[in-house]
Amino acid sequence: MGNVEALAKKAIEFTDIGTVASDGWYLLARKHHYAGEYERALSYYRKSNEGRFEKPRGAAGEERGFLPARLGMGQVQVLMKDYGSAKYTFEKILTHHPKCIEAMTILGALYAEEVFAVGAQAGVAGAKDDMGNVHRKAIQLLESVRNCWKDSKRNLRPDSSLLLTLAKLYEGDQHEKALHCLQQVQQIEMEVINDDESGEELHLQPQLLNNIAVLQYHQGNFDVARELYQTALTTCAALAQKNAEGVDTDALVTTLSYNLARLEEAAGNTEEATKLYEGLLARYEHYVDANMRLTYIYLRKPPPDEGIKRIQKLMQIDGANLEVRALYGWYLSRQKKKFPINISEDQEMRHHKHSLQHYDKHDRYALTAMGNLYLIIAREMKRDTESDREKRRKMYEKAVEFFDKALLLDGKNAYAAQGVAIALVEDRRNYSQAVGIFTKLKETVKDGAVFLNLGHCLAGLEQWSRSIEAVGS
Repeated sequence: MGNVEALAKKAIEFTDIGTVASDGWYLLARKHHYAGEYERALSYYRKSNEGRFEKPRGAAGEERGFLPARLGMGQVQVLMKDYGSAKYTFEKILTHHPKCIEAMTILGALYAEEVFAVGAQAGVAGAKDDMGNVHRKAIQLLESVRNCWKDSKRNLRPDSSLLLTLAKLYEGDQHEKALHCLQQVQQIEMEVINDDESGEELHLQPQLLNNIAVLQYHQGNFDVARELYQTALTTCAALAQKNAEGVDTDALVTTLSYNLARLEEAAGNTEEATKLYEGLLARYEHYVDANMRLTYIYLRKPPPDEGIKRIQKLMQIDGANLEVRALYGWYLSRQKKKFPINISEDQEMRHHKHSLQHYDKHDRYALTAMGNLYLIIAREMKRDTESDREKRRKMYEKAVEFFDKALLLDGKNAYAAQGVAIALVEDRRNYSQAVGIFTKLKETVKDGAVFLNLGHCLAGLEQWSRSIEAVGS
Protein backbone atom coordinates (compact mmCIF):
# COMPACT_ATOMS: atom_id res chain seq x y z
CA MET A 1 0.00 0.00 0.00
CA GLY A 2 2.89 2.38 0.78
CA ASN A 3 4.31 1.82 -2.71
CA VAL A 4 0.94 2.61 -4.27
CA GLU A 5 0.78 5.99 -2.54
CA ALA A 6 4.37 6.91 -3.39
CA LEU A 7 4.06 5.93 -7.06
CA ALA A 8 0.67 7.62 -7.45
CA LYS A 9 2.01 10.89 -6.00
CA LYS A 10 5.02 10.81 -8.34
CA ALA A 11 2.75 10.25 -11.32
CA ILE A 12 0.62 13.23 -10.31
CA GLU A 13 3.68 15.43 -9.67
CA PHE A 14 5.59 14.75 -12.88
CA THR A 15 2.80 14.47 -15.45
CA ASP A 16 1.16 17.20 -17.44
CA ILE A 17 -1.41 14.81 -18.94
CA GLY A 18 -4.81 15.11 -17.28
CA THR A 19 -5.79 11.47 -17.63
CA VAL A 20 -2.56 10.25 -16.03
CA ALA A 21 -3.03 12.61 -13.07
CA SER A 22 -6.63 11.47 -12.83
CA ASP A 23 -5.46 7.84 -12.63
CA GLY A 24 -3.00 8.81 -9.88
CA TRP A 25 -5.68 10.50 -7.80
CA TYR A 26 -7.93 7.48 -8.38
CA LEU A 27 -5.28 5.06 -7.06
CA LEU A 28 -4.75 7.27 -4.01
CA ALA A 29 -8.50 7.33 -3.41
CA ARG A 30 -8.72 3.54 -3.68
CA LYS A 31 -5.88 3.16 -1.18
CA HIS A 32 -7.54 5.41 1.43
CA HIS A 33 -10.96 3.90 0.68
CA TYR A 34 -9.56 0.44 1.48
CA ALA A 35 -7.93 1.80 4.65
CA GLY A 36 -11.23 3.25 5.87
CA GLU A 37 -10.02 6.86 5.59
CA TYR A 38 -13.19 8.02 3.89
CA GLU A 39 -12.74 11.81 4.02
CA ARG A 40 -9.40 11.63 2.18
CA ALA A 41 -10.72 8.97 -0.20
CA LEU A 42 -13.68 11.19 -1.12
CA SER A 43 -11.38 14.16 -1.72
CA TYR A 44 -9.11 12.14 -4.04
CA TYR A 45 -12.05 10.59 -5.93
CA ARG A 46 -13.29 14.14 -6.61
CA LYS A 47 -9.89 15.22 -7.90
CA SER A 48 -9.72 12.14 -10.12
CA ASN A 49 -13.19 12.90 -11.47
CA GLU A 50 -12.35 16.57 -12.10
CA GLY A 51 -9.24 15.55 -14.05
CA ARG A 52 -11.43 14.05 -16.79
CA PHE A 53 -14.23 16.56 -17.13
CA GLU A 54 -15.65 16.57 -20.63
CA LYS A 55 -18.34 18.71 -22.21
CA PRO A 56 -20.19 17.85 -25.39
CA ARG A 57 -18.62 19.87 -28.17
CA GLY A 58 -20.42 23.17 -28.73
CA ALA A 59 -22.84 22.52 -25.84
CA ALA A 60 -23.28 23.72 -22.29
CA GLY A 61 -24.02 20.25 -20.89
CA GLU A 62 -22.77 18.92 -17.57
CA GLU A 63 -19.32 17.35 -17.39
CA ARG A 64 -19.21 13.56 -17.68
CA GLY A 65 -16.13 13.07 -15.49
CA PHE A 66 -14.47 9.72 -14.70
CA LEU A 67 -17.02 6.93 -14.11
CA PRO A 68 -14.89 4.75 -11.74
CA ALA A 69 -14.12 7.83 -9.62
CA ARG A 70 -17.76 8.83 -9.49
CA LEU A 71 -18.72 5.32 -8.41
CA GLY A 72 -16.05 5.49 -5.71
CA MET A 73 -17.44 8.85 -4.52
CA GLY A 74 -20.91 7.37 -4.17
CA GLN A 75 -19.66 4.28 -2.35
CA VAL A 76 -17.69 6.37 0.14
CA GLN A 77 -20.68 8.64 0.73
CA VAL A 78 -22.73 5.55 1.57
CA LEU A 79 -20.05 4.37 4.00
CA MET A 80 -20.06 7.83 5.58
CA LYS A 81 -23.87 7.54 5.90
CA ASP A 82 -24.31 10.65 3.73
CA TYR A 83 -27.17 8.99 1.88
CA GLY A 84 -28.57 12.18 0.35
CA SER A 85 -25.28 13.00 -1.36
CA ALA A 86 -24.81 9.37 -2.38
CA LYS A 87 -28.20 9.29 -4.10
CA TYR A 88 -27.42 12.53 -5.90
CA THR A 89 -24.06 11.11 -7.08
CA PHE A 90 -25.58 7.91 -8.46
CA GLU A 91 -28.49 9.78 -10.06
CA LYS A 92 -25.95 11.98 -11.92
CA ILE A 93 -24.03 8.89 -13.03
CA LEU A 94 -27.20 7.40 -14.50
CA THR A 95 -27.90 10.65 -16.34
CA HIS A 96 -24.77 10.08 -18.45
CA HIS A 97 -24.47 6.29 -18.09
CA PRO A 98 -28.06 4.97 -17.98
CA LYS A 99 -26.91 1.34 -18.30
CA CYS A 100 -24.36 1.45 -15.48
CA ILE A 101 -25.36 -1.64 -13.52
CA GLU A 102 -23.32 -0.68 -10.42
CA ALA A 103 -25.09 2.69 -10.14
CA MET A 104 -28.53 1.13 -10.70
CA THR A 105 -27.86 -1.52 -8.06
CA ILE A 106 -26.63 0.82 -5.34
CA LEU A 107 -29.18 3.57 -6.02
CA GLY A 108 -31.99 1.00 -6.05
CA ALA A 109 -30.76 -0.39 -2.73
CA LEU A 110 -30.62 3.13 -1.22
CA TYR A 111 -34.19 3.86 -2.27
CA ALA A 112 -35.28 0.46 -0.93
CA GLU A 113 -33.68 1.11 2.47
CA GLU A 114 -35.49 4.46 2.61
CA VAL A 115 -38.80 2.68 2.00
CA PHE A 116 -38.04 0.02 4.63
CA ALA A 117 -37.09 2.65 7.22
CA VAL A 118 -40.38 4.52 6.77
CA GLY A 119 -42.29 1.23 6.68
CA ALA A 120 -40.80 0.19 10.02
CA GLN A 121 -42.01 3.45 11.57
CA ALA A 122 -45.44 3.20 9.95
CA GLY A 123 -46.01 -0.36 11.25
CA VAL A 124 -47.63 -3.31 9.54
CA ALA A 125 -49.47 -1.12 7.04
CA GLY A 126 -46.12 -0.49 5.39
CA ALA A 127 -44.58 2.67 4.01
CA LYS A 128 -46.57 5.90 3.97
CA ASP A 129 -48.17 7.22 0.80
CA ASP A 130 -45.44 9.83 0.30
CA MET A 131 -42.98 6.94 -0.14
CA GLY A 132 -44.90 5.60 -3.12
CA ASN A 133 -42.68 7.34 -5.66
CA VAL A 134 -39.48 6.20 -3.92
CA HIS A 135 -40.89 2.66 -3.74
CA ARG A 136 -41.55 2.67 -7.50
CA LYS A 137 -38.06 4.02 -8.23
CA ALA A 138 -36.44 1.28 -6.13
CA ILE A 139 -38.37 -1.46 -7.95
CA GLN A 140 -37.72 0.08 -11.37
CA LEU A 141 -33.95 0.29 -10.80
CA LEU A 142 -33.58 -3.20 -9.31
CA GLU A 143 -35.77 -4.74 -12.01
CA SER A 144 -33.55 -3.03 -14.61
CA VAL A 145 -30.54 -4.75 -13.06
CA ARG A 146 -32.45 -8.02 -13.06
CA ASN A 147 -33.17 -7.62 -16.78
CA CYS A 148 -29.45 -7.09 -17.42
CA TRP A 149 -28.81 -10.60 -16.11
CA LYS A 150 -30.70 -11.96 -19.11
CA ASP A 151 -28.19 -10.39 -21.52
CA SER A 152 -25.75 -13.22 -22.31
CA LYS A 153 -23.20 -10.73 -23.68
CA ARG A 154 -22.78 -9.11 -20.26
CA ASN A 155 -22.09 -12.46 -18.55
CA LEU A 156 -23.67 -11.39 -15.26
CA ARG A 157 -24.67 -13.76 -12.47
CA PRO A 158 -27.94 -13.19 -10.54
CA ASP A 159 -27.42 -11.65 -7.11
CA SER A 160 -29.33 -13.18 -4.18
CA SER A 161 -29.19 -10.03 -2.04
CA LEU A 162 -30.78 -7.94 -4.80
CA LEU A 163 -33.54 -10.51 -5.24
CA LEU A 164 -34.21 -10.57 -1.49
CA THR A 165 -34.48 -6.76 -1.49
CA LEU A 166 -36.91 -6.89 -4.42
CA ALA A 167 -38.97 -9.56 -2.67
CA LYS A 168 -39.25 -7.34 0.40
CA LEU A 169 -40.40 -4.43 -1.78
CA TYR A 170 -43.06 -6.61 -3.38
CA GLU A 171 -44.27 -8.48 -0.29
CA GLY A 172 -46.79 -5.83 0.78
CA ASP A 173 -49.27 -6.17 -2.08
CA GLN A 174 -47.61 -8.14 -4.89
CA HIS A 175 -47.19 -11.59 -3.38
CA GLU A 176 -46.70 -13.39 -6.69
CA LYS A 177 -43.75 -11.20 -7.69
CA ALA A 178 -42.23 -11.51 -4.21
CA LEU A 179 -42.61 -15.28 -4.41
CA HIS A 180 -40.95 -15.39 -7.83
CA CYS A 181 -37.93 -13.46 -6.47
CA LEU A 182 -37.56 -15.84 -3.52
CA GLN A 183 -37.91 -18.88 -5.76
CA GLN A 184 -35.09 -17.50 -7.92
CA VAL A 185 -32.94 -17.21 -4.78
CA GLN A 186 -33.89 -20.80 -3.94
CA GLN A 187 -32.75 -21.89 -7.41
CA ILE A 188 -29.40 -20.07 -6.98
CA GLU A 189 -28.83 -21.78 -3.62
CA MET A 190 -29.78 -25.19 -5.04
CA GLU A 191 -27.20 -24.74 -7.83
CA VAL A 192 -24.52 -23.94 -5.23
CA ILE A 193 -25.48 -27.05 -3.22
CA ASN A 194 -25.51 -29.28 -6.30
CA ASP A 195 -22.13 -27.96 -7.49
CA ASP A 196 -20.47 -28.37 -4.10
CA GLU A 197 -17.74 -31.03 -4.02
CA SER A 198 -16.61 -30.62 -0.41
CA GLY A 199 -18.63 -33.60 0.77
CA GLU A 200 -20.19 -31.49 3.51
CA GLU A 201 -23.96 -31.76 3.89
CA LEU A 202 -25.44 -28.45 2.75
CA HIS A 203 -29.02 -27.21 3.23
CA LEU A 204 -31.25 -24.46 1.93
CA GLN A 205 -31.51 -21.64 4.47
CA PRO A 206 -34.50 -22.28 6.75
CA GLN A 207 -35.20 -18.51 6.76
CA LEU A 208 -35.62 -18.61 2.97
CA LEU A 209 -37.88 -21.66 3.13
CA ASN A 210 -39.97 -19.93 5.80
CA ASN A 211 -40.43 -16.79 3.70
CA ILE A 212 -41.42 -18.79 0.62
CA ALA A 213 -43.85 -20.80 2.75
CA VAL A 214 -45.46 -17.63 4.13
CA LEU A 215 -46.14 -16.34 0.61
CA GLN A 216 -47.49 -19.73 -0.49
CA TYR A 217 -49.74 -19.67 2.59
CA HIS A 218 -51.09 -16.22 1.63
CA GLN A 219 -51.91 -17.56 -1.81
CA GLY A 220 -53.86 -20.45 -0.28
CA ASN A 221 -51.32 -23.13 -1.27
CA PHE A 222 -51.45 -24.82 2.15
CA ASP A 223 -49.98 -28.18 1.11
CA VAL A 224 -46.94 -26.54 -0.52
CA ALA A 225 -46.44 -24.22 2.45
CA ARG A 226 -46.76 -27.09 4.95
CA GLU A 227 -44.07 -29.10 3.17
CA LEU A 228 -41.74 -26.08 3.13
CA TYR A 229 -42.23 -25.43 6.87
CA GLN A 230 -41.56 -29.09 7.66
CA THR A 231 -38.42 -29.10 5.50
CA ALA A 232 -37.18 -25.98 7.26
CA LEU A 233 -37.80 -27.57 10.67
CA THR A 234 -35.85 -30.66 9.61
CA THR A 235 -33.01 -28.39 8.45
CA CYS A 236 -33.00 -26.59 11.82
CA ALA A 237 -32.66 -29.94 13.61
CA ALA A 238 -29.66 -30.82 11.40
CA LEU A 239 -28.05 -27.41 12.02
CA ALA A 240 -28.58 -27.75 15.78
CA GLN A 241 -26.80 -31.11 15.78
CA LYS A 242 -23.83 -29.55 13.98
CA ASN A 243 -23.84 -26.53 16.36
CA ALA A 244 -23.79 -24.24 13.31
CA GLU A 245 -22.30 -20.85 14.15
CA GLY A 246 -24.34 -17.70 13.64
CA VAL A 247 -27.66 -19.58 13.45
CA ASP A 248 -30.17 -19.24 16.30
CA THR A 249 -31.95 -22.52 15.61
CA ASP A 250 -34.17 -22.20 18.69
CA ALA A 251 -35.61 -18.89 17.47
CA LEU A 252 -36.07 -20.32 13.97
CA VAL A 253 -37.85 -23.43 15.26
CA THR A 254 -40.16 -21.21 17.34
CA THR A 255 -41.07 -19.02 14.36
CA LEU A 256 -41.53 -21.99 12.01
CA SER A 257 -43.67 -23.88 14.53
CA TYR A 258 -45.91 -20.85 15.05
CA ASN A 259 -46.28 -20.30 11.29
CA LEU A 260 -47.09 -23.98 10.80
CA ALA A 261 -49.70 -23.74 13.54
CA ARG A 262 -51.29 -20.72 11.83
CA LEU A 263 -51.39 -22.70 8.59
CA GLU A 264 -53.08 -25.68 10.22
CA GLU A 265 -55.57 -23.34 11.88
CA ALA A 266 -56.38 -21.66 8.54
CA ALA A 267 -56.69 -25.10 6.87
CA GLY A 268 -59.27 -26.13 9.48
CA ASN A 269 -56.97 -28.59 11.28
CA THR A 270 -57.66 -27.08 14.69
CA GLU A 271 -56.53 -30.14 16.66
CA GLU A 272 -53.10 -30.09 15.01
CA ALA A 273 -52.89 -26.30 15.44
CA THR A 274 -53.81 -26.67 19.14
CA LYS A 275 -51.02 -29.22 19.65
CA LEU A 276 -48.47 -26.91 18.04
CA TYR A 277 -49.57 -23.85 20.05
CA GLU A 278 -49.54 -25.85 23.29
CA GLY A 279 -46.07 -27.16 22.44
CA LEU A 280 -44.83 -23.58 21.98
CA LEU A 281 -46.39 -22.45 25.24
CA ALA A 282 -44.84 -25.42 27.07
CA ARG A 283 -41.43 -24.02 26.06
CA TYR A 284 -42.29 -20.31 26.26
CA GLU A 285 -45.10 -19.68 28.71
CA HIS A 286 -45.35 -15.98 27.87
CA TYR A 287 -45.43 -16.32 24.07
CA VAL A 288 -48.35 -13.89 23.64
CA ASP A 289 -49.10 -14.55 19.95
CA ALA A 290 -49.36 -18.32 20.46
CA ASN A 291 -51.45 -17.78 23.59
CA MET A 292 -53.82 -15.46 21.70
CA ARG A 293 -54.33 -17.91 18.84
CA LEU A 294 -54.96 -20.79 21.25
CA THR A 295 -57.41 -18.61 23.19
CA TYR A 296 -59.21 -17.75 19.96
CA ILE A 297 -59.56 -21.44 19.08
CA TYR A 298 -61.00 -22.24 22.52
CA LEU A 299 -63.40 -19.27 22.35
CA ARG A 300 -64.84 -20.66 19.13
CA LYS A 301 -65.26 -24.16 20.61
CA PRO A 302 -68.52 -24.96 22.36
CA PRO A 303 -68.65 -24.58 25.29
CA PRO A 304 -66.28 -21.59 25.37
CA ASP A 305 -65.48 -21.87 29.11
CA GLU A 306 -61.76 -22.59 28.59
CA GLY A 307 -61.54 -19.72 26.11
CA ILE A 308 -63.19 -17.30 28.54
CA LYS A 309 -60.71 -18.26 31.29
CA ARG A 310 -57.83 -17.77 28.90
CA ILE A 311 -58.94 -14.37 27.56
CA GLN A 312 -59.50 -13.06 31.08
CA LYS A 313 -56.05 -14.27 32.12
CA LEU A 314 -54.51 -12.71 29.00
CA MET A 315 -56.06 -9.34 29.87
CA GLN A 316 -54.65 -9.59 33.39
CA ILE A 317 -51.15 -10.49 32.20
CA ASP A 318 -50.85 -8.37 29.05
CA GLY A 319 -53.82 -6.03 28.98
CA ALA A 320 -51.77 -3.19 27.49
CA ASN A 321 -51.04 -5.23 24.35
CA LEU A 322 -53.27 -3.82 21.57
CA GLU A 323 -53.57 -7.24 19.91
CA VAL A 324 -54.79 -8.77 23.17
CA ARG A 325 -57.22 -5.88 23.60
CA ALA A 326 -58.48 -6.43 20.05
CA LEU A 327 -59.12 -10.12 20.79
CA TYR A 328 -60.95 -9.21 23.99
CA GLY A 329 -63.03 -6.69 22.02
CA TRP A 330 -63.92 -9.45 19.54
CA TYR A 331 -64.96 -11.69 22.44
CA LEU A 332 -67.20 -8.92 23.84
CA SER A 333 -68.76 -8.38 20.40
CA ARG A 334 -70.03 -11.98 20.48
CA GLN A 335 -71.88 -11.49 23.75
CA LYS A 336 -75.62 -10.84 23.73
CA LYS A 337 -76.48 -7.16 23.71
CA LYS A 338 -79.46 -5.39 25.20
CA PHE A 339 -81.28 -3.23 22.67
CA PRO A 340 -81.38 -0.33 22.40
CA ILE A 341 -77.66 -0.17 23.18
CA ASN A 342 -76.72 2.26 25.94
CA ILE A 343 -73.46 3.90 24.79
CA SER A 344 -72.25 4.59 28.32
CA GLU A 345 -72.99 1.07 29.60
CA ASP A 346 -72.17 -1.26 26.69
CA GLN A 347 -69.09 -3.30 27.65
CA GLU A 348 -67.65 -3.50 24.15
CA MET A 349 -68.07 0.24 23.57
CA ARG A 350 -66.43 1.06 26.91
CA HIS A 351 -63.55 -1.33 26.19
CA HIS A 352 -62.68 0.20 22.80
CA LYS A 353 -63.13 3.73 24.12
CA HIS A 354 -60.71 2.88 26.93
CA SER A 355 -58.19 1.54 24.37
CA LEU A 356 -58.35 4.78 22.36
CA GLN A 357 -58.21 7.09 25.38
CA HIS A 358 -55.56 5.32 27.47
CA TYR A 359 -53.47 3.14 25.14
CA ASP A 360 -53.39 4.33 21.53
CA LYS A 361 -55.71 6.86 19.91
CA HIS A 362 -54.60 5.45 16.53
CA ASP A 363 -55.60 1.85 17.26
CA ARG A 364 -57.14 0.89 13.91
CA TYR A 365 -59.03 -2.12 15.27
CA ALA A 366 -60.67 -0.08 18.04
CA LEU A 367 -61.59 2.72 15.60
CA THR A 368 -63.19 0.25 13.17
CA ALA A 369 -65.01 -1.56 15.99
CA MET A 370 -66.37 1.75 17.33
CA GLY A 371 -67.63 2.57 13.83
CA ASN A 372 -69.39 -0.80 13.66
CA LEU A 373 -71.02 -0.25 17.06
CA TYR A 374 -72.35 3.16 16.03
CA LEU A 375 -73.71 1.53 12.86
CA ILE A 376 -75.60 -1.02 14.97
CA ILE A 377 -76.94 1.71 17.28
CA ALA A 378 -78.08 3.86 14.34
CA ARG A 379 -79.76 0.88 12.66
CA GLU A 380 -81.86 0.17 15.77
CA MET A 381 -82.92 3.78 16.39
CA LYS A 382 -86.47 5.03 15.90
CA ARG A 383 -87.31 6.96 12.74
CA ASP A 384 -90.93 7.91 13.37
CA THR A 385 -90.49 11.68 13.62
CA GLU A 386 -88.20 14.18 11.97
CA SER A 387 -86.37 14.56 15.30
CA ASP A 388 -85.82 10.76 15.44
CA ARG A 389 -84.50 10.71 11.90
CA GLU A 390 -82.10 13.57 12.63
CA LYS A 391 -80.71 11.76 15.70
CA ARG A 392 -80.33 8.60 13.64
CA ARG A 393 -78.51 10.51 10.86
CA LYS A 394 -76.05 11.97 13.38
CA MET A 395 -75.35 8.48 14.71
CA TYR A 396 -74.48 7.31 11.18
CA GLU A 397 -72.21 10.34 10.81
CA LYS A 398 -70.49 9.33 14.04
CA ALA A 399 -69.92 5.82 12.63
CA VAL A 400 -68.46 7.21 9.40
CA GLU A 401 -66.22 9.52 11.42
CA PHE A 402 -64.59 6.52 13.10
CA PHE A 403 -64.29 4.63 9.81
CA ASP A 404 -62.68 7.65 8.17
CA LYS A 405 -60.09 7.89 10.96
CA ALA A 406 -59.26 4.22 10.52
CA LEU A 407 -58.90 4.69 6.74
CA LEU A 408 -56.62 7.70 7.21
CA LEU A 409 -54.28 5.47 9.21
CA ASP A 410 -54.59 2.54 6.82
CA GLY A 411 -56.04 3.21 3.38
CA LYS A 412 -56.33 -0.55 2.79
CA ASN A 413 -58.57 -1.19 5.80
CA ALA A 414 -61.29 -3.15 3.98
CA TYR A 415 -63.55 -3.44 7.04
CA ALA A 416 -63.62 0.32 7.60
CA ALA A 417 -64.33 0.87 3.89
CA GLN A 418 -67.20 -1.63 4.09
CA GLY A 419 -68.57 0.26 7.09
CA VAL A 420 -68.60 3.51 5.09
CA ALA A 421 -70.43 1.79 2.23
CA ILE A 422 -73.07 0.35 4.58
CA ALA A 423 -73.63 3.77 6.16
CA LEU A 424 -74.03 5.34 2.71
CA VAL A 425 -76.81 2.87 1.88
CA GLU A 426 -78.63 2.79 5.21
CA ASP A 427 -78.49 6.51 5.89
CA ARG A 428 -78.61 8.15 2.44
CA ARG A 429 -79.65 5.39 0.04
CA ASN A 430 -76.52 6.23 -1.96
CA TYR A 431 -76.38 2.90 -3.80
CA SER A 432 -74.11 4.05 -6.63
CA GLN A 433 -71.20 5.09 -4.42
CA ALA A 434 -71.63 2.01 -2.22
CA VAL A 435 -71.51 -0.27 -5.29
CA GLY A 436 -68.15 1.28 -6.22
CA ILE A 437 -66.75 0.49 -2.76
CA PHE A 438 -68.14 -3.06 -2.59
CA THR A 439 -66.87 -3.81 -6.12
CA LYS A 440 -63.32 -2.96 -5.02
CA LEU A 441 -63.70 -4.87 -1.75
CA LYS A 442 -64.78 -8.13 -3.38
CA GLU A 443 -61.33 -8.35 -5.00
CA THR A 444 -59.54 -8.23 -1.64
CA VAL A 445 -61.90 -9.53 1.06
CA LYS A 446 -62.87 -13.21 0.95
CA ASP A 447 -66.15 -12.73 2.78
CA GLY A 448 -69.63 -13.66 1.57
CA ALA A 449 -71.06 -10.58 3.31
CA VAL A 450 -69.33 -8.34 0.77
CA PHE A 451 -71.06 -10.10 -2.15
CA LEU A 452 -74.39 -10.08 -0.29
CA ASN A 453 -74.12 -6.33 0.39
CA LEU A 454 -73.12 -5.71 -3.23
CA GLY A 455 -76.15 -7.69 -4.38
CA HIS A 456 -78.50 -5.64 -2.19
CA CYS A 457 -77.05 -2.37 -3.52
CA LEU A 458 -77.42 -3.51 -7.12
CA ALA A 459 -81.01 -4.50 -6.36
CA GLY A 460 -81.54 -0.98 -5.02
CA LEU A 461 -80.39 0.31 -8.41
CA GLU A 462 -82.76 -2.18 -10.07
CA GLN A 463 -79.84 -3.96 -11.76
CA TRP A 464 -81.44 -7.34 -11.17
CA SER A 465 -79.18 -9.62 -13.22
CA ARG A 466 -75.99 -8.20 -11.67
CA SER A 467 -77.61 -8.41 -8.22
CA ILE A 468 -78.43 -12.11 -8.69
CA GLU A 469 -74.90 -12.76 -9.97
CA ALA A 470 -73.32 -11.02 -6.94
CA VAL A 471 -75.46 -12.89 -4.40
CA GLY A 472 -74.81 -16.17 -6.21
CA SER A 473 -71.04 -15.63 -5.87
